[in-house]
Amino acid sequence: MYIIFLISSGDSGYVAFCAFLTTEENSPSLHHIFVFNYVKTNLGSAYNSNSGMFTATTDGTYVFSWTMLSDVHSYIFTQLVINSSPFASMIVNSEEVYDVHSGTKVVVVNLTRGDVVYVRTHPTAISKGNVRSDTIHGKPSFCGWKL
Repeated sequence: MYIIFLISSGDSGYVAFCAFLTTEENSPSLHHIFVFNYVKTNLGSAYNSNSGMFTATTDGTYVFSWTMLSDVHSYIFTQLVINSSPFASMIVNSEEVYDVHSGTKVVVVNLTRGDVVYVRTHPTAISKGNVRSDTIHGKPSFCGWKL
């Protein structure tokens, strides 16, 4: 379950989104941008489900979270990227077990109108295996909102 808190962002209204990855990503390559294609919330229309990118509509402080699931015997390195610069990283590792693991990271960042935020695989740390997405184990997600 995901809870999104909405706080007015001034005269521009609300900005909040939450999107899910509905298909598994098999052996994602370096620099692979995840396109979270099933959008449950997109107040302010700042998230693009075709590109996987969020574009800040106004200057301010934003909160982002992303959740990834590593398939059986897999490990997945991901990054939250702002304007092509990594801001935070995460690894989800189930390499040594016959199980699916999940990980979630939450960050707070100041953005300027037009800044672009997205989730990708790490550019140098090679992931092994697959990103899992199903109704039993859950679906990877990318969510954000303006404070």
